[in-house]
Amino acid sequence: MLGVLSLPAFDALREAERWPSRQALMAAFSAGLVNLAKEQYAQGCYDEWYKGERGFAVTAFTTVAYGLAALLLDDGLESGDRDLLARTLKRAAQWLSRRDDTVKINHQIAAAAGLAALWRLTGEERWHRAAEHKLEEGWFSELGGADLGNSSVALDYLMI
Repeated sequence: MLGVLSLPAFDALREAERWPSRQALMAAFSAGLVNLAKEQYAQGCYDEWYKGERGFAVTAFTTVAYGLAALLLDDGLESGDRDLLARTLKRAAQWLSRRDDTVKINHQIAAAAGLAALWRLTGEERWHRAAEHKLEEGWFSELGGADLGNSSVALDYLMI
């Protein structure tokens, strides 16, 4: 979010609301990215609640969040941040592409959106294929039944 708030679309708000400067926001984004890379296991996943958990949901939602931020920031990313982000997202994508969470389908669709964002960032077709594979399972089933709340989240990410 800090990176997105640094975009020119928020210049007037930053000035009117006395938000931190674009440079300060990007410095915070960069620090967060360094921390994200440190928190990531060598396999590419993250812990959600417990040490050693290696969670699908946290890996999927973190990947899509940082992937979308990178797409929106585009040339606003420093080359070092872009490289670190690409390495971090690729490790997460490798991990996600080998696993499924079809019990909680919104996790599966968030993973597909993260993989698709990485495909857009890198142009590497393997991430596109991995994203499409995630969607082959179908959707709207959540813990064995229809769940309109999660279905709305799923549609948001599916749209991405």
